[in-house]
Amino acid sequence: MRARLAAHGTVRVLLVLGLLMLLNAGAERVNYAADLTPGRRLTLDPELRRVVKSVPKDLQMTAFIAPGPTRDELDDVFRRLRRANSRVRYRFVDPDVQVDLVNRFGIRYYGTIVLESDRRREDATSPTTQDIASAMLRLQRKVQTTICFTSGHGERGPDDERAEGLALLARLVESNGYRREAIPNLSGGPVPSHCGALAVVGAKVNFADPELTALREYLRAGGRALVLTDPETPTNVDDVLEEWGIGVEHGLVAENDGNRKLASNPLLVLVPSYESANPIVEGLAGATLFPKTAAVTVPNRQPRDGLFVSVLARTSTDSWLVREPAAAGFDPTRDLKGPLVLAAAADDSRQVQGKDQVSIERTRIVALASADLASNLFVGQLANQLLLIRSLNWLTQAENIVGIRSIRSDPESIVVTSRRYRTLVAVNAVGVPLGVVLAATGMWWWRRRT
Repeated sequence: MRARLAAHGTVRVLLVLGLLMLLNAGAERVNYAADLTPGRRLTLDPELRRVVKSVPKDLQMTAFIAPGPTRDELDDVFRRLRRANSRVRYRFVDPDVQVDLVNRFGIRYYGTIVLESDRRREDATSPTTQDIASAMLRLQRKVQTTICFTSGHGERGPDDERAEGLALLARLVESNGYRREAIPNLSGGPVPSHCGALAVVGAKVNFADPELTALREYLRAGGRALVLTDPETPTNVDDVLEEWGIGVEHGLVAENDGNRKLASNPLLVLVPSYESANPIVEGLAGATLFPKTAAVTVPNRQPRDGLFVSVLARTSTDSWLVREPAAAGFDPTRDLKGPLVLAAAADDSRQVQGKDQVSIERTRIVALASADLASNLFVGQLANQLLLIRSLNWLTQAENIVGIRSIRSDPESIVVTSRRYRTLVAVNAVGVPLGVVLAATGMWWWRRRT
């Protein structure tokens, strides 16, 4: 009997040991870690993860960093990148020891990371995930496209560091693999041929006739334009947009839906979701903020063969466009009742007969009704950066390339809408004191009974 019990015990022990060995073998094949830090700070950034997953061919990263804390942190980042895409490989080079590799790669600065894929090379000049992602994007772009910013008509400047300037947008454009250039005026001739897209941000003065002609000819020949309007100042650029089915309604949009305005300001309009299947907003995670915005109009039906105009963002039914902001209240005889369109995209394709064959020529335009959306003050808010980069990617027909943000917002921050603000005030001003009074009253009553 004892021998049988001992045998049973031995079998159980062996079974447990075998199970533990199987679990250990399985664990060796699975590399998983749970991130329990606030805001998931140790988790690979979602945008960087999408960029890494989109890498189509083998990618070799060589980091010229000496041993130390920075190298250890970067090694952890590289491991996560490789887990996201097995095509990614990496190695570290100590620049003080392996001088031959430093000379071969022409490295001038410590911390440089060289990315190589398909016989092409891009350098990340600092060991940050932002620079690494930017280098990956540049590798994916076969040709580096130039975004040309118009100037001379009251537009926001790409070198302007003030709150209303576009310096942060300019850096965002460059970090996503584009070149950027300011064009003083268009009166000297056509739009430069190297401009992959034209950006007109907040023009307040009419274009001269030769400039307007150059703009029209550029678009009619398959040009691309991103137009952000000044809400209160009409210009003749509006007339150009109308040729592609987009009208501009100047004034200020006021949003009265508590979930669609930031805090209690009706002029800070939130767009929490998007109905369009256009790649610019399809699957766009997060709300966008349209501060001090006008509205645009789109046709109810296809304006002409080959031209398609799609709505990208709109307000709620509880909104209106005030044509004269100084006036008090909503005037139905003058103002527009919501829902209102805040952003639209036009895609115009047509056949062009060449000498030997017929080719397709395409004009693309994105119109956003708020120039402040791209300003230094607001471009880093919510998903505004992704909206702008996705617009440029779509304009230049690089929508399959993932866009990244250059300004990281606090991962623990929340959007305080007007309704949430009232709830917070009610809880803190009424709920908490009332809870204390009830608790004190209950304790007093319980002591009296005992």
